[in-house]
Amino acid sequence: MNVYFRSLAAIVAIAAASLPSIAAAAALEVVSAPMADGVTVEQMRAVDAPVWKAVAAMPGFISRETGVSAEREWFVI
Repeated sequence: MNVYFRSLAAIVAIAAASLPSIAAAAALEVVSAPMADGVTVEQMRAVDAPVWKAVAAMPGFISRETGVSAEREWFVI
Protein backbone atom coordinates (compact mmCIF):
# COMPACT_ATOMS: atom_id res chain seq x y z
CA MET A 1 0.00 0.00 0.00
CA ASN A 2 1.58 3.28 -1.03
CA VAL A 3 1.77 6.41 1.13
CA TYR A 4 -1.16 8.08 -0.63
CA PHE A 5 -3.55 5.25 0.18
CA ARG A 6 -2.26 4.90 3.75
CA SER A 7 -2.94 8.62 4.27
CA LEU A 8 -6.37 8.33 2.69
CA ALA A 9 -7.24 5.27 4.78
CA ALA A 10 -6.16 7.05 7.97
CA ILE A 11 -8.22 10.13 7.15
CA VAL A 12 -11.32 8.07 6.37
CA ALA A 13 -10.91 6.11 9.61
CA ILE A 14 -10.63 9.33 11.62
CA ALA A 15 -13.69 10.80 9.90
CA ALA A 16 -15.75 7.65 10.47
CA ALA A 17 -14.78 7.58 14.15
CA SER A 18 -15.75 11.22 14.58
CA LEU A 19 -19.13 10.73 12.90
CA PRO A 20 -21.09 8.08 14.82
CA SER A 21 -24.08 8.68 12.56
CA ILE A 22 -22.10 7.87 9.41
CA ALA A 23 -23.87 4.51 9.06
CA ALA A 24 -27.15 6.38 8.57
CA ALA A 25 -25.67 8.85 6.09
CA ALA A 26 -26.43 8.50 2.40
CA ALA A 27 -22.86 9.25 1.29
CA LEU A 28 -19.32 9.78 2.48
CA GLU A 29 -17.31 11.77 -0.02
CA VAL A 30 -13.52 11.93 -0.02
CA VAL A 31 -11.79 14.37 -2.35
CA SER A 32 -8.07 14.91 -2.68
CA ALA A 33 -5.84 17.12 -4.77
CA PRO A 34 -2.13 17.88 -4.74
CA MET A 35 -1.27 21.33 -3.43
CA ALA A 36 0.71 23.44 -5.88
CA ASP A 37 4.25 24.39 -4.95
CA GLY A 38 4.32 27.60 -2.93
CA VAL A 39 0.68 27.38 -1.80
CA THR A 40 0.27 27.42 1.98
CA VAL A 41 -2.31 25.63 4.09
CA GLU A 42 -3.67 29.03 5.11
CA GLN A 43 -4.20 29.95 1.45
CA MET A 44 -5.98 26.65 0.83
CA ARG A 45 -8.25 27.23 3.82
CA ALA A 46 -9.07 30.75 2.58
CA VAL A 47 -10.04 29.42 -0.85
CA ASP A 48 -11.99 26.57 0.76
CA ALA A 49 -13.97 28.81 3.18
CA PRO A 50 -16.75 29.83 0.75
CA VAL A 51 -17.06 26.22 -0.45
CA TRP A 52 -17.39 25.01 3.14
CA LYS A 53 -20.10 27.60 3.81
CA ALA A 54 -22.10 26.59 0.70
CA VAL A 55 -21.84 22.87 1.42
CA ALA A 56 -22.81 23.35 5.08
CA ALA A 57 -26.06 25.01 3.95
CA MET A 58 -27.13 21.97 1.89
CA PRO A 59 -29.97 19.79 3.19
CA GLY A 60 -28.70 16.69 4.95
CA PHE A 61 -25.24 18.13 5.64
CA ILE A 62 -23.59 16.40 8.61
CA SER A 63 -19.94 17.37 8.72
CA ARG A 64 -16.97 18.41 6.61
CA GLU A 65 -13.31 18.02 7.47
CA THR A 66 -10.22 19.20 5.61
CA GLY A 67 -6.57 18.37 6.04
CA VAL A 68 -3.19 18.06 4.41
CA SER A 69 -1.10 14.91 4.19
CA ALA A 70 2.67 14.81 4.67
CA GLU A 71 2.92 14.66 0.86
CA ARG A 72 1.02 18.01 0.57
CA GLU A 73 -2.19 16.34 -0.65
CA TRP A 74 -5.27 18.42 0.29
CA PHE A 75 -8.12 16.22 1.54
CA VAL A 76 -11.79 17.01 2.03
CA ILE A 77 -14.08 14.51 3.73
